[in-house]
Amino acid sequence: MSPHPVTTRPASSGDLGTGNGASECPVAASPKSPKRGLIGSLLGRTASSSSLKGAKSPTQDVKSTAVVHKDAETAIHYTAATPAPEIRAQIAAKLNVAAADFHLVDDKQRIVNDFNAASLARFTRLWVVEGKPSTVPIVGPPGIPVFGNAAQVAPDFIGALQTFTRDYGKTFKMRIFDRVVHVTSDPDLVEAIIMESPYFTKRVIGVFSEIQAFSGRGLFTVDTADPKWGPAHKLLTPTFSSGSMKMYTPDMVDVTRKLVDCFDHLDGKTVSITEWMTRFTLETIGQCGFGYDFHLLDGPKAKLHPFVDAMNHCLNESKARSSHTRLYKMMPVERNYVFDKSVKLMQDTVDSVIQERKAKPDANKRDLLNFMLTSTTETGEPLDDENIRDQIVTFLIAGHETTSTLLSWTLWLLSQHPAVESKVLEEAIRVCGRDPAAPITQQQIGQLTYINQVLKESLRLYPPAPAVIKSCQTSTVLKGTPIHAGEGISVNVVGLHRSREVWGPNPDVFNPDHFTRENEAKRHMYAWVPFSFGERSCIGMTFAMQEAKIAIATLIRKFTFEYDGPVPPPYDPKALTLRPTDLRLTIHQRTALPELAELAATTSNLVKSQAPAHGSTSLLAMTNLEVKSMVVVYGSNMGTSEDFAHQVEGTAKRFKLPVSVVTLDAWVAAPIDKEAVHVFITSTYNGNPPDNAVAAAAWLKADPDAPGRDLTGLRYCVFGCGNSQWRTFQAFPRFVDDRLNAFGAERILALGAGDADVEIEDHFTAWQAGFWVAMQEHLAMAGITKEHPMLQSNPALAEARIEMLADAAGVAPVRPASHPATTLAVNRELLKPVPGVDGTDGKSTRHLEFALADDTPVKSYREGDHFEVWPENEPAAVAAVAKHLGVDLDAAFVITGDIANGKSPAGAVGANRKCTVRDVLTFFVDLNGPVQKLLAEAVLRAQGKADLAVEVRHKNADAFKAVTKQYPRAQDAILAAPGMSLLDVLTHATAVTPRRYSIASSEKAHPNRVSLCVGVAAGGLCSTFLQRATEGHAVHALIKPCNDTFHLPPAGSDTPIVMVCAGTGLSPFLGFLQERKARGDKSEAHLFYGCRHPDHDFIYARELQQYVDEGFLTKVHVAFSRFGEGKVKYVQHAIAAEGDMIVDLLHARKAQFYICGSAKGMARDVAAALVDVTGSKLGVDGKAYMAGLQANGQYIEDVWG
Repeated sequence: MSPHPVTTRPASSGDLGTGNGASECPVAASPKSPKRGLIGSLLGRTASSSSLKGAKSPTQDVKSTAVVHKDAETAIHYTAATPAPEIRAQIAAKLNVAAADFHLVDDKQRIVNDFNAASLARFTRLWVVEGKPSTVPIVGPPGIPVFGNAAQVAPDFIGALQTFTRDYGKTFKMRIFDRVVHVTSDPDLVEAIIMESPYFTKRVIGVFSEIQAFSGRGLFTVDTADPKWGPAHKLLTPTFSSGSMKMYTPDMVDVTRKLVDCFDHLDGKTVSITEWMTRFTLETIGQCGFGYDFHLLDGPKAKLHPFVDAMNHCLNESKARSSHTRLYKMMPVERNYVFDKSVKLMQDTVDSVIQERKAKPDANKRDLLNFMLTSTTETGEPLDDENIRDQIVTFLIAGHETTSTLLSWTLWLLSQHPAVESKVLEEAIRVCGRDPAAPITQQQIGQLTYINQVLKESLRLYPPAPAVIKSCQTSTVLKGTPIHAGEGISVNVVGLHRSREVWGPNPDVFNPDHFTRENEAKRHMYAWVPFSFGERSCIGMTFAMQEAKIAIATLIRKFTFEYDGPVPPPYDPKALTLRPTDLRLTIHQRTALPELAELAATTSNLVKSQAPAHGSTSLLAMTNLEVKSMVVVYGSNMGTSEDFAHQVEGTAKRFKLPVSVVTLDAWVAAPIDKEAVHVFITSTYNGNPPDNAVAAAAWLKADPDAPGRDLTGLRYCVFGCGNSQWRTFQAFPRFVDDRLNAFGAERILALGAGDADVEIEDHFTAWQAGFWVAMQEHLAMAGITKEHPMLQSNPALAEARIEMLADAAGVAPVRPASHPATTLAVNRELLKPVPGVDGTDGKSTRHLEFALADDTPVKSYREGDHFEVWPENEPAAVAAVAKHLGVDLDAAFVITGDIANGKSPAGAVGANRKCTVRDVLTFFVDLNGPVQKLLAEAVLRAQGKADLAVEVRHKNADAFKAVTKQYPRAQDAILAAPGMSLLDVLTHATAVTPRRYSIASSEKAHPNRVSLCVGVAAGGLCSTFLQRATEGHAVHALIKPCNDTFHLPPAGSDTPIVMVCAGTGLSPFLGFLQERKARGDKSEAHLFYGCRHPDHDFIYARELQQYVDEGFLTKVHVAFSRFGEGKVKYVQHAIAAEGDMIVDLLHARKAQFYICGSAKGMARDVAAALVDVTGSKLGVDGKAYMAGLQANGQYIEDVWG
């Protein structure tokens, strides 16, 4: 077999084969009957199909694959409609393959066992191998016609799998109705299937598709291929980083204290421990996730919150619904009514929390909800409220169920193993102290190594998720077992975790020493998968383990637990997880804690666990190390490694050492400077490289003799970031370290290891300090003193210098380079005050038109796109600040040295660039914005309030709020700080950021011109700038495309449209109407518009009437809030009044419904009105109907605020 690559690329239609039949991908036929009970829950059919009915043309999306066999190479061409036999025939004919049978393999020798177009398109490297793949006989339990093995599995899924494993081995096949499901507890096969790959993927099926009714498209209940999963997963991953865990610790400790208070009142009583652990975990997620108190731990008799009742009902009902037909679930029966009511209660509860937080934002509140409300995806888009609600509900469901199950089993296991319990108690006292009421710290959590082993062993014996289910999407052969596309494959987690081949002769015995560092290192990496693995592993694993460690370390010092029941306790075969059935423990308060010496004697027969080594800081290559420059190379997903890389960069600059920072992918893509000392800092992601190190990983995997891999002469060291909770701890950093060494590079420092489960920042600080101390002699530095760069309190800012130039003549204007200049051609007022009408005085809305220069980089735009304007500070404010700083506005300066804060005005201007004071204060310092912490600290120091400055630096919220209350704007704070310099302002203030507005014009109607309609906000930097800007002024601005959906239907379409807005939300719809006129589009179009008074702010009334007269707008439905006596005051009232028409347009005629305006005001109220209208007139769940409209692209928003 010749190792030549296959390359997939577009091809011309002239290269096509002749066939155009249907795909012959071996997918199981569609089910003829619904799945039943738990079978449907865990092993239901996927919706996978390769049917290509309706393919438009064989010339569309043509692909070409270069196929190599022995020394011959050819190209085959196909579309999605090309049948598999034709693709196979092309390969055989062009390569003259003599064998009657052949198959394909990828670069890891994994078999691609079909020839359909969809499968080939998933790979970039393939080889042709003659002959059929070698297979083994497929074994499994015999079934009965139609039902297969459903009747055997339904009563007890877990027990059935264990019986089948005993009878048929660790890998077998069963059939649930007409769906084939392979089951394995072989760790080699687990490794092959558990990761997302071209062969296997997660698809939401069975009971989990029913859970979607109330969890929506949360991370847990969407397919990997769902377009919402990837951005949300990437955005939310940092919320479970080591820094975030520190943020959650106080809340976790507080909720644990409440649990202890409840147990104090239950001394001597026997309780359902699972119920109490459920209360505890729900309360923890509520507090840490979105600052919500369910009041589940208010006392020993606290009632369940209605949300909890509704959630439990929906979870239990989901299992039943997975066996019901779609028709039954639509019938008006009591069971469906209660389910729908429970779903609505859950969603309304979370929606109200979201809206309350949005109405009263708290920038200092650091929880999941705040993160989701303030963060954006890689494309700059925020998560919408529905997505945020889905994620919260998902975290509540997945997080509480698994962790409460873990804690329940763990407390029972400790009650049965007194020696283990004694060691747990010894560690808890030694690490956390004798007072269980004292808060546990982050550092202490990381030192609870034996408790960590106990929790892992509990998860081994009783994994909350007893199976991990994947769907095959490309036929393959695993260890001789053929698996076809469309079939299911399930990891039997319980069987895997109790395998004698993996865990020894006594796999059912509780033994926490299974998880010492030494024993873990010896074991197969995929032998323990309670949180799954890879991209679809549990994102909240670290959260769950930290929560559990705090709970166990606290409870064990306060109580003992006694069990009097069957051993082991039975599990609930109908539950979604491996949950004990009514596990009842008796709670006993400890009267006194034993001494550590006494506990040590009790536990002397147990092996001491080893603490992780965090890497040596002694140089390995001390001789002849000449340091001329440094390159810091990082790989990072969550930002920790990137932050550490910039810290090394900052220190290197303070040592006057030339330094550059690049990602791993960028490093391998450019020429490598072997003379520079290299510092590699990288994390790992389930053992895989971070996103910006994928190409580097492939580069490092190459043979050392491959071109460009000779790194002889390069000196390097590696620091790895990870979490010791994961079996893959330091896997990728170790890989980088080993491969660099294999390529001939010289390791000058042992691998440093930062553990996020303990104190990763402390590990890095110690490693970096040791590194620089060891390097110092090679840099000809003096001994360490108080002036040493590593010991300066804020050295980076101190390194920046400003030089005032003697002559400003010839200094070029400095403007925002990212935003080209446009000419403000029109600027006129649209509002008129109306005497005696409230709210019409002192307001301003401007109509603005901008002429785009011929050399403007982006001049083309679509209706609905945005215009991003770079604001300017008011000249009077600029002059006042310059006067206070004692500098002339027309004086010029240059900043030299290290500008540590790239987001500062100094960073915006850049080092070594000449600039006038007027330019920097006008364009780059946000004088109107709120005071940020860095500026607050500088102002307090200038005022001689050093103690308060320290409090602000240490994130004392009250101290910072006092500053912002006294000084609402940055300019207020600056003007109150005596002796503040221009450099202080440029390095501590916040830089100006551009503002975005909807374009109120159409390019077809007005080429080279952009119109805006802008409401002037009191104190708004950009809107007040536009208000005062005169015609002819050069305004820096940039066209920005909006989301793909907020545009008109395609030209020639007869789809009706409904446009809803208030005030300046009319802007994009002016562009819509201009575009419709330019197209000649007279399909039905309605505008619902809200304003105060016809004589005040019914803006563009004449233009709108003209569109109606000409037939480009059917009707304008106006709602005046300050005029008339009718009931229609706001647009939502107008929607309700025209309910019949709205329902006809949306339901019967599939109209597009657009809304533009305030998300928490008008848009929210209109959505509520639509829910009521559609629900009442169609007799459906209005919210569900609206969700369907959004999913289908009929309901489209462009909202803000």
